[in-house]
Amino acid sequence: MSIRLSSVTKYFGSHKALNGVSLSIEAGSFFVV
Repeated sequence: MSIRLSSVTKYFGSHKALNGVSLSIEAGSFFVV
């Protein structure tokens, strides 16, 4: 899951404004620890 987290983190930072809602839900699932 480490790789997935890294990808999500980078993607979230890059497309935060673009897909904020979608990324928020996806990232939330991983960062809801």
